[in-house]
Amino acid sequence: MSKVLRNILYNGAYQLLLVLLPLVTVPYISRVLGASNIGIYSYYFTFAAYFVMFSRLGVNNYGSRSIAEVADNPDLRQQLFSQIYGLQFWVSCLAILVYACIFPFVDNQSVYLCAGLYVLSGILDINWLYYGLEEFKKTALRSMIVKILSVVMIFVCVRTEEDIIPYTLICCGTHLVINMILWAMLPMIKVRLCLREFRYAFKHLKSMIVLFLPTLGISLYNYMDKLMLGNMVEIKELGFYQSSESIMSVPVTLVAAIGTVMLPRMTSLYSKGEEKNATRYIMLSMWLTLCFVSAFSFGVISAAPEFTVIFYGPGFEPCIQLLQILMFAPIFLAMANVVRKQVLLPKKMDKVFVGSIFAGAAVNLLLNWLTIPRFGAVGASAATVAAECTVFLIQTIYCIKLVPIVKFIRQALPFVLIGLAMTGLLSIIPFGDNVILTLVLKIITGGIFYMVLSALYYLCVLKKIGVRDRT
Repeated sequence: MSKVLRNILYNGAYQLLLVLLPLVTVPYISRVLGASNIGIYSYYFTFAAYFVMFSRLGVNNYGSRSIAEVADNPDLRQQLFSQIYGLQFWVSCLAILVYACIFPFVDNQSVYLCAGLYVLSGILDINWLYYGLEEFKKTALRSMIVKILSVVMIFVCVRTEEDIIPYTLICCGTHLVINMILWAMLPMIKVRLCLREFRYAFKHLKSMIVLFLPTLGISLYNYMDKLMLGNMVEIKELGFYQSSESIMSVPVTLVAAIGTVMLPRMTSLYSKGEEKNATRYIMLSMWLTLCFVSAFSFGVISAAPEFTVIFYGPGFEPCIQLLQILMFAPIFLAMANVVRKQVLLPKKMDKVFVGSIFAGAAVNLLLNWLTIPRFGAVGASAATVAAECTVFLIQTIYCIKLVPIVKFIRQALPFVLIGLAMTGLLSIIPFGDNVILTLVLKIITGGIFYMVLSALYYLCVLKKIGVRDRT
């Protein structure tokens, strides 16, 4: 088994766990805490996430890419790690200080203080080092264990509507524990921190800021919509939106797992001039991601009425419409993820990356401002889809001359059409009034329909293309 495939499986397994655990906890939490408390947690966690974002300062992409370029030189990679982390350390200290200064002015100080554990975790986050060295097994296994333990603690400690504090402590503290373990594993990858290299840390500032800008842009429609919902409409609307977004994150998380693995690999291929191999990876990634995302997204859209009743429980009926809107976003995000992780970032087209993200953020903020006061979470959901579509279109346009990306998208697009056909089929079949039975029948019927047509398309068309490209 190739190292790339192993890394995809390890990182994919961890990301799959991140996907499955909310499917276990969300039904419980929605019934115990309720929409309002979920909204409160989401608001303060989102606020803390901004400080974590600033403390990382674009280090995930920059650090991973930089380490990947010197992975075969132990001395240079240790030097680079120390310098890049030095900058992360000083910026994180500033973020923690500012977060602490805001404490006296917030309404719910207890939840704010608990969310501070997430801010504190930012100073210890060195995932980028392991990603750059393609050491995904070590990071995946340790994180899986901690995440499973955190779920157990949620069921043990969160028992009533008043237990929002224990819930916040567990969710935010998990990030801190995982990052602490990263440091304990440094001897395993033969890397140590050299404090004397901190004096050279700021020479990386300019490059990191360039890659921080798209992170800031992404945050404007990943985080700002929640802050705007929390300030412009009832907190319940944020609870509905947060609950629906947790389902949207399922395909997004798995797609991101592939992109995280492919970034250092594609960087290495381009640096060695292996353009043909790189192009083939792009083609296969586009097929795989769009096949999976289309199945999941249109499946949720088709089964949203039954899924919402069973999964969230009474009082979460608004999530039906939100899911049916939000699940279009992963389709655009999946294609854009392939473009940026396997073309833009490995080829250091950072300005295009930054510009596309801010264009999407501008669309999102404008639509949020126009629609949230009147439509609440529905407006925020539509704005998210529009933003992801904007980012995808801009990034694709700039890559047309570099790789045959339009051809790969056209080859993968039938998976979306099969998903649409599946949704149409499930909407006209009378399944009856039993909610549980209807959900089961929709999953079975839709799954068989999608898999059969997708398999036929692969065997009759895509397999022949793949064979021809290898020769």
